[in-house]
Amino acid sequence: MGPNHSIKPGPNWSSISTLALEQRSPRCLAIAETTWYRWTNQYRGMKANDVKKLKEVEKENGRLNIVVADLSLDLVAQSKLGQGSS
Repeated sequence: MGPNHSIKPGPNWSSISTLALEQRSPRCLAIAETTWYRWTNQYRGMKANDVKKLKEVEKENGRLNIVVADLSLDLVAQSKLGQGSS
């Protein structure tokens, strides 16, 4: 792989990441060493299905946080309207 070639996660990402882990080199994936070490610390020992489930849970958590924030704003707005009319 040349320096201008980058590998992006896709359907075969698990086989590529397994190869990279075996070689223990961030260069084979064309990523920064800091990214490599962060990923290995975060996902070490996890299987591809576990990582996928984790990402789905994180996405759902983000969506639920937005819902809670919206509902909180609605409650604040309702309480302000209720105070103003009395």
